[in-house]
Amino acid sequence: LFVSLFSLNPFLFILFFFLFVIYCLIMGKSVIKDEECEFKCTAKLVDKQFCPDSGSTHYGLVMKYQVIEVLQGPLMDNFIYAVHGAPELPRCVYYKHCGSLSEFIIGGIHIMRLKKKLKGNSSPFDIVIDPYPFDKSTRYLCLKVDEISDVSSSEEEEDYFDESDEE
Repeated sequence: LFVSLFSLNPFLFILFFFLFVIYCLIMGKSVIKDEECEFKCTAKLVDKQFCPDSGSTHYGLVMKYQVIEVLQGPLMDNFIYAVHGAPELPRCVYYKHCGSLSEFIIGGIHIMRLKKKLKGNSSPFDIVIDPYPFDKSTRYLCLKVDEISDVSSSEEEEDYFDESDEE
């Protein structure tokens, strides 16, 4: 369709493109695909603040990590802030596809699949507790987290990254 529009009249192609962009802006849809905002990395947990038990509130807690290695995606930062849902629970109890991490311990090395939150996407949490309000760095939603020792082969690592469920 695009090629035929362009070959008939370049003006029609340009007009169609601008109408599409305007439609996306009006509808609040991002032209960027979610996959372009995901990345995978190994990182060391350097700071985790105390958080009360969640009870009936579904909350997320922001934790600070030092990036060790970027495995996939557009991450350029040495330190990142990841939001984990109900961190007092083991990941397998929290949600079946969230990984095998049993406890968040400072100094632990984690392999994570994270996603940058896009404008217009609703948060999966009732509230997000952010103990770093003065640091305006991006907050990433953690989709899956395991201790680095839990991922022993590259084949398992590939399976780890294929799942698309969110925490």
